[in-house]
Amino acid sequence: PKADFVLGNDAICANGEALTVQNTSQVKGSPTYLWSGSMGVAISNPSAATPTFTFPDNQTGADVAYPSTLKVTSGD
Repeated sequence: PKADFVLGNDAICANGEALTVQNTSQVKGSPTYLWSGSMGVAISNPSAATPTFTFPDNQTGADVAYPSTLKVTSGD
């Protein structure tokens, strides 16, 4: 499988609002997903195909990166 995703509009991240991820993974069969995010990132369901992410409300005014990853496995 090839894991891939798009988070969309990054401006939303700074507001502490939930953001639905677009899972663009290429996989055959019955996939399992494992999402993870850096400290402070809340993921609604780390094993869902398309969970929502909530990023910390950054009040510093500086750009902050919150690395997030997706691991996809398949029995096929």
